[in-house]
Amino acid sequence: MASSEVLGTRGPSILAGAQNLGVNNLGYNEVGGNMYGPTVNIYGSPQLPPLSSDSIYEVLRSWLPLIFVSDAQEPGQPRDPNPSARSAAAPNPTLQGRRTEDSSQSTETNPQASFVSPSGDYTATLMGESEPFASFRATMPQVYVYHMLRAGKGLACWKPEPSYSPPAVNPKGAVPGDVGMYTPEGGFKKIFNLWDDEHSLKIMARTLDQAEYKSPPNGLVVNREFQRGATVTRGAVAEVHESLAGESIERFEFKCQDQEGAVLISVSEAILEEVVDSAMFHDHICTFAELIYRHADSIRRIGNDTSLYIVTGCIKATDWGLAAFQEPMTHPDNVLKLVRRRNGEYLWTHRGTAEAKSGSSEPRNVKDQCLFLQGHKLDFSKAFRARLRSEQPQNRDGAPEGGANSGPAHDKGNDHQRGEGGRDEMAGGSPNGGNTGGAPPAAGDSFSTRVLDVGS
Repeated sequence: MASSEVLGTRGPSILAGAQNLGVNNLGYNEVGGNMYGPTVNIYGSPQLPPLSSDSIYEVLRSWLPLIFVSDAQEPGQPRDPNPSARSAAAPNPTLQGRRTEDSSQSTETNPQASFVSPSGDYTATLMGESEPFASFRATMPQVYVYHMLRAGKGLACWKPEPSYSPPAVNPKGAVPGDVGMYTPEGGFKKIFNLWDDEHSLKIMARTLDQAEYKSPPNGLVVNREFQRGATVTRGAVAEVHESLAGESIERFEFKCQDQEGAVLISVSEAILEEVVDSAMFHDHICTFAELIYRHADSIRRIGNDTSLYIVTGCIKATDWGLAAFQEPMTHPDNVLKLVRRRNGEYLWTHRGTAEAKSGSSEPRNVKDQCLFLQGHKLDFSKAFRARLRSEQPQNRDGAPEGGANSGPAHDKGNDHQRGEGGRDEMAGGSPNGGNTGGAPPAAGDSFSTRVLDVGS
């Protein structure tokens, strides 16, 4: 049989749908003098199946290049922390399955995105991109916070309820100027407020022979951020069903399409309360970082791995619902439903494998439920913390007292709590900044700041 007839023979193809094929080294092997076996080498570029933009496995795949260092990379050189964003713009078709970032999260237009002090003591970077989870199996709060980061509204709160002590009068939840700790599971825990504690901070600055402390300008602006019934979804499609008269929303339905994702419902109108001059606020925090740390530690002991979060803006509502899921769901169990009850409250009636909850403020007319936080994150080095611990006086039990002035003055309106600081699960890597607060930096001291508001 002629070779042309062999090549022209049609039949079932084992390469159906293949693309970019190339044939090389076409030949025949003679066996036993009469039998011929064709040898064909076929090369093709595999086309990876498209992955959902919200799949956690897609994120893991985008981080795989960091494990295998190319020969061209010099030892000790910093690796690209976001290879997925770079690959999104590459024309290579084999990279199209990788994660692409929302253009609204671009750090090139934000003046606070990346800043290094002239002395190299500290750095300020935009905290707009999610960090790798602390464990392979992420918790539901971590899944929720991760997906909500891509909304560009700030750091999401799995627990929107305000954290305050019982004696607090007229609590408003988190407000600009608050300094505290944050974890995805526990939410934001306020320690003090920069404006409320200005007097105590001035006293501590004088005691430590530091520069005179003065609070940043207290200029705030309030705008509507979400209208009633607004939704933020990742990995799901939302449907909002109003009453016949349009006076209320009867139910929210979310069809979960991806393996994991998150949804947020602002049942009521939500507002954004933020400082007017965020750049000046950023400079203030960098200038008095050590003083802020000392004062916070004098109120509540800060753990060795705990970061401080300074709020410059917050999105708050009176009624809300949220959910997160990390397992695939099939019809009809893949539809989450938040339904309005007769008393006006909302209840999740269909949850599937998701973890869902809802809440409202008390009293109902106070917007104290924080959906997103915006601001700055302060990381401190081990050398900085060790130096401050060694300078603290010892009490009768031999344990160091919490601060230079043995506790702050309780100004009017303060809501101070004492307790043990928890581990900051969302803290970044080892900081490499510096010690400030009006005093010259000591050798080995460092801190760094990160901007929490992920919008430009």
